Amino acid sequence: MMRLRLKLGSTIAVAMVLSLTGASAWAQQGGGTRGGGDVVPCSLAGVNPADHPGIFNDPEVARSRYGFVRGADGNWTVVSNCRVADYSN
Repeated sequence: MMRLRLKLGSTIAVAMVLSLTGASAWAQQGGGTRGGGDVVPCSLAGVNPADHPGIFNDPEVARSRYGFVRGADGNWTVVSNCRVADYSN
């Protein structure tokens, strides 16, 4: 009985580690077809720039593909009169 519990516990632990590792790798790669996961052009709602380095580490990509610019204070904002249709792929 003790062997069964040990094997079951080990299997569960390995499955948890593998699932967390896969989710982390997916998030680091952008997690979506746009290379940014849930980032929507012209909207910073709920977006943490640290979670999307492929977009926010390159200001030209942020501006040209998503309509985001970095202000003098270092905070990201959406360009004025931004329209999603202007940034669709």
